[in-house]
Amino acid sequence: MIVTKLTSLYQEFEGDLEVKRMLLTNEMNYEIFQNHFDMLEIRPGMNIMDFGCGPGISTRDLARRANPGMVFGIDIKFSAIETAASISKKEGIHNVQFAKMDASKVQVHDDTFHITFARNLLMSVPRPQKVLKEMLRVTRPGGLIAIISSDGFMSNIYPLNKELKNHLEILQNNQPSNIHMGRELYSRLSKLGLVNIQVHIDNFISKGPATQQEIEYWTLMYQQIEPIADKIFGGLDKFNQDREIWFNFLQKEDRFDYFQIFCVTGRKPR
Repeated sequence: MIVTKLTSLYQEFEGDLEVKRMLLTNEMNYEIFQNHFDMLEIRPGMNIMDFGCGPGISTRDLARRANPGMVFGIDIKFSAIETAASISKKEGIHNVQFAKMDASKVQVHDDTFHITFARNLLMSVPRPQKVLKEMLRVTRPGGLIAIISSDGFMSNIYPLNKELKNHLEILQNNQPSNIHMGRELYSRLSKLGLVNIQVHIDNFISKGPATQQEIEYWTLMYQQIEPIADKIFGGLDKFNQDREIWFNFLQKEDRFDYFQIFCVTGRKPR
């Protein structure tokens, strides 16, 4: 089993594996996400709402681009809001506000924001269309709704042997997220009545032996799964065996692993 020590970037959040994993995800996909922000055509003075902001990674990027406009981040987890506010303060970003809110029922007036934004939220909520309707409601007429979501995570890999296939099936069958949300976005935004819907797709590709960043990411992922190992794998021994299968795959010279990252935007009719 490969054991890694997380870099100093994550030491402040030693007790919050999810925050550390999200920070690392942003670092690994930084160029892709910045390209997506470019597509939003954010102008100084715009007001933006970030649905499911988590520790505020996207919120802060949006705020830098929209300054002096305000960016309002909401999340259902109070711990995420606290973390987002703390990091923003330390980075000197003052045009942000955070609040604990359910993304499917936000306490915000109609037609408030120039842009409403959500990254990797719709894939993990029970009623994504209800969240989209709330995004539509609080967006100004002519304003932009922007959704970023991955598609095919942990499902497009080679070489795939029987043991690895069985392990992935266990994880996917117990996955609380919709790993194929990306391909649903165009249909969902069309049903919302949006106009000028644009779809952009990037490939995240990993090949050959995994990088140190990737090892750190998967170490965090399995640490998050471990507390529910009995429920998913039937015991800690089976969990450890299956984890070893995945980390062995990560070291293969001919390993190839990819998934898509969708950025889909549409405008609210005037």
